[in-house]
Amino acid sequence: PPPPQPQVGVVQDVNDSSSDESVNDPNELTAHTPEVRTEMYKEMAEEKREKEKREKENQPQYKGEKDFDEDQKKSIAKAREREERGEIRQCNEGKWQFEFNEDEKGFLKLNVVVQKHLSSSLIDVDCHPTYISIVIKSKCLRLTLPCDVIADDAKAARSATTGHLVITMRKHNPNENMVALRAARKAAEAKVKEEQRAKEKAKAEREGGKLGAQMLAVSLDGIAKRSAGGVGKVEEAGFGMTAVETTRAAPTQEVEKKIEIAEEDSSDEEEEGDDDEPPPIM
Repeated sequence: PPPPQPQVGVVQDVNDSSSDESVNDPNELTAHTPEVRTEMYKEMAEEKREKEKREKENQPQYKGEKDFDEDQKKSIAKAREREERGEIRQCNEGKWQFEFNEDEKGFLKLNVVVQKHLSSSLIDVDCHPTYISIVIKSKCLRLTLPCDVIADDAKAARSATTGHLVITMRKHNPNENMVALRAARKAAEAKVKEEQRAKEKAKAEREGGKLGAQMLAVSLDGIAKRSAGGVGKVEEAGFGMTAVETTRAAPTQEVEKKIEIAEEDSSDEEEEGDDDEPPPIM
């Protein structure tokens, strides 16, 4: 008889990697060989590296001096490249406080509030006739100037007390903006005077209110009321004359006491005078 034919799909090879059961079964026994153990250790090391990488990304980033220098160089190159392309746009990425000052004739000064302990190596200044570009700690400050300046004569310095950045630029036209400056100065002075007058007026009103409260005891015709120790209101007596009350105030107890003592002294003197008279002649 012919030999039996093997049944297809009944017998499965245990080493077949295509079987999901052999791959996903956690209880499957592996061969205890150096190759298998080496592969297992490699997988464990890869998982550990990925875990450390994720933890490092979640941790806060601390930069050193070299990192700040590299970031500063990149920011400077980026800002200068943009300016060379003609993209001159005002910006203040670091939210720095600044102020222009033209009090000195012929000069324009820019004061930028910078931290006192910030290293000057992290500040880069590039002055142009119509604008100025400053990179401070990788943050760009680009401003349009209120007047044309001579860029080659610009000078930058740090204040020894506050650490502020002061940039002094010479104007092309020394008289530029002087009319507007004088007008602004006069307007500021007028505002100060107006505020001072308002304060004085308010003070006078307060003092007037106190004076009026103190003189409530005075009647409308300017004569003090009797309740306030005055003579009271008087009536006209004719002929354009005003009658004034002359009622004498009652004496006080001390005055009455003095009067009684004086009367007693006078009576004693009269009695003594009677005793000194000579007897009549019989």
